[in-house]
Amino acid sequence: MSEKEIRQHQIFSIRVRYCGGCNPEIDRQKVVGRLQRLLQSAEYQFQFVTVQNKSHLRLWINGCRHACLDEQIIDSPEEAKKSISVKGETLDNRPVLEENLADAIWEKINIIYTECLAMQHTE
Repeated sequence: MSEKEIRQHQIFSIRVRYCGGCNPEIDRQKVVGRLQRLLQSAEYQFQFVTVQNKSHLRLWINGCRHACLDEQIIDSPEEAKKSISVKGETLDNRPVLEENLADAIWEKINIIYTECLAMQHTE
C-alpha cells in the first residue's frame, strides 16, 4: 500500500514477526495483544499483515535479547527507520519492563506514523 493510500483510507499496516520462542523472557503474545487493544483506541486505523504483504512498519518481537530475527531481516537503513525491535525487555536497545512494552511500542508507532504522514505532504 502506498503512502497516498494511507492518507486516503487512513490504514497503516504493521507486519509482526515473532522469534521461535526458544528462550522467552517476555510473553510475546500478551505484549502484542495489549498493543492491539491500544491500536483499536486510535483515531486512525491500523492493521496487522502477514509476512508476504508489504507494510508501512515492521515489528520484530524477540522473546529474549539474543534477537534472532533482527539482523537477518533488516535490509537497509531506510527499512531500519520503519522497524521496531523488541528484544526481551528492551525496545530498540532501550530497557523497558514487560508491562510497559506495549505502551512504548505504541509511542514509537505513532512517531513513525506521523513521519509517514509528513512525507506525504512533501510529495
